[in-house]
Parts: sequence; structure tokens; C-alpha cells
Amino acid sequence: MQPVVSEPRPTAAARAPSATPHHVYLIDGSGFIFRAYFARAKDPKAERFQRQSDGMATEVVMHFSNMLDKYLRDTDADHIAVIFDASGRSFRNEIYDQYKANRREMPDDLAPQLAHVRQAADAFGVCRIEMDGF
Repeated sequence: MQPVVSEPRPTAAARAPSATPHHVYLIDGSGFIFRAYFARAKDPKAERFQRQSDGMATEVVMHFSNMLDKYLRDTDADHIAVIFDASGRSFRNEIYDQYKANRREMPDDLAPQLAHVRQAADAFGVCRIEMDGF
């Protein structure tokens, strides 16, 4: 499979000429997803109000988008990319067979939201990177 790499829009910092050093920030998109998922436990409205008409939960998409929006507003980065883990095994499993061996399975209500989270990252105009085996 070819890696998924979206076309980024330049940030305000990238467009403004300056003598300051350039910064590239890489965001752990999968880490953001799980932070967003577990943040919902603190939000009493999450279960009741953040669902599509078909019943699919959307609170992770909302929390992820809020976190990314805040990060983008607060950063001085010239270029930003969000990196997502591809599903399945990675080279890390080949190096260490116990890699993520103690992790629980992905919650059933999280999996359907992943595609929407990726679409949200694209909507923000940041580069999105994901590659099988990594």
C-alpha cells in the first residue's frame, strides 16, 4: 500500500518571511485520538448529544478537532503534519514481539470514528501521514 500523505496548506508562519528559524511539528494523531476518546469520560453530555442521526458516536471527532484547532492557534510552526498509526502490525512488532501486547482491543464505539477524524485533519489543511508497517 502506498502511504497516505495529504497536501498541506501552508500555515501563517510559513507564509510570513522572517529571519527566525523554521519549525516542523509532527503531531501524534493516534495519541490525540485516544486522548480525545478518554476525555469524553469527563464530559457528561458526550453520550447523550454527540451522535449522528444513525447513532454513531462523534465525540472523538469533536474533541480531536478542538485539540488540533487549539494546537494550530497556539503554535509558531512553519509546517505541521499529523501522523496516524496504520492498522495492523508494524516493524516494531518484528523487533519486539510484545510491542503493545498488553493493550486492550480498540473500543467498539471508537473504530467507526477513525475515518471521520482523518477527514477532520484534512479539513484543517494539515499534512496527514499514515503508512502500513509503521
